[in-house]
Amino acid sequence: MEPEAFPMVLLRHTLPDGTWHFDWLLATCTLDAAKDAPDVRDVVTLRVTEPVHAPGSIGGTAERLADHRRLYLWFEGEISGNRGRVFRVAAGLWCRRESGPGGFRFTARFEGGDWRGWRLDGGTVSPEEPHCGS
Repeated sequence: MEPEAFPMVLLRHTLPDGTWHFDWLLATCTLDAAKDAPDVRDVVTLRVTEPVHAPGSIGGTAERLADHRRLYLWFEGEISGNRGRVFRVAAGLWCRRESGPGGFRFTARFEGGDWRGWRLDGGTVSPEEPHCGS
């Protein structure tokens, strides 16, 4: 049985000082469930340095952030508390394949793209062979 695929988004987060990075948000439930409880903080969030949605992306530095609220799966605009602004760069589906100390493996497909395998290990996210949804 294949793991269930959940929604994901890639946000460009511009900080008040003008610098920016990508936040890759991986939901742990369906979008309908997320909309039923938008303030639950269970969205796996990675700050990444590279546009992981781009074909041929080789990943890059990734920082695991605290889980974000589900509402960020569809939110765009100014973030309260002078924390900058976010806008959606890409969206798609993902599924977790396995977890281990310091990271996990998952498969993701951005809209219009192919399923790609990824490994989050320590401070890097890198592509590997896909295993679910492909």
